[in-house]
Amino acid sequence: MKRLLKIFIAAILLAIAYVAAFLVPKLRNMKSEYGTVEAIHDLQEFARQHDGKWPTSPADLSGKYPADGEVVIDYTMTSPRLIKNRDLLGEAVRPRSGKFYTYPHYQERLNELYGTLRDPANAN
Repeated sequence: MKRLLKIFIAAILLAIAYVAAFLVPKLRNMKSEYGTVEAIHDLQEFARQHDGKWPTSPADLSGKYPADGEVVIDYTMTSPRLIKNRDLLGEAVRPRSGKFYTYPHYQERLNELYGTLRDPANAN
């Protein structure tokens, strides 16, 4: 009976460890993911105010997104390059880890940003 109880407890502890190992990276990345969504919004506002231009330095976004921050913004990118190759947007603004685990609407936000870069006057 004691042996069966020990096996049962070990199985429960193993299951908890497995779930924790699965969830911890996702939860740790959450701040960066939601920060990226905020950055996309700020990039849209910047593009609206500057006729579709992509920022060239953190100073363009009031220093809110430094090069070594939670959110990666490629300040060497240009609007014409992004408009020509929409897939580059995913590399131009992303969480530090490069992955989205918890925010389900990342692609939608990128699509909105793309629309703003293409036509800042008529962006929603």
